Parts: sequence; C-alpha cells; structure tokens
Amino acid sequence: MFKRKVLLSIFIVLLALIVIQFKNPKITGPYRGLLGNIINPVLYIYSNAENSILNFFDNYILLINIKKEISLLLNSINDI
Repeated sequence: MFKRKVLLSIFIVLLALIVIQFKNPKITGPYRGLLGNIINPVLYIYSNAENSILNFFDNYILLINIKKEISLLLNSINDI
C-alpha cells in the first residue's frame, strides 16, 4: 500500500512537471525530450527564484546608496 502511494505521488509530480513544460513555452534548458520535460521546469523555477532574490538585494543596496546620496546633496544645498 505504501509503495503504491509513493509511486502515485512520483507519477503525479512528473505529470505536473510535464504539464508546466507544455503550458509555458518559454521554459528552455539544456535537456531535451522526456528528461527535459522533467528537469527543465525545475531549473527554470530555481533560476527565476535565484534571480528574484539577487534583484531584491541589488535594488535594496541601490536604494540605500540613493538615500545616502540624497542626504549628501541636501547637506551641500544647506551649506550654500
């Protein structure tokens, strides 16, 4: 009974990955065929998550630098 549930779960996950691959034609990756249908969506989601996190930190650092620059500019305006 336990084996059957595990096999069914694996089958459902694989089927979901294949459906994700067909629904989003922008998903490309290094693998083709059935292996690509299984692995490429996972790689796509991983790289998007990684890029989102990196962009968040880049934008946060940029925001901090702009805040410092505005502060310096206001000080120089006040000095004039």
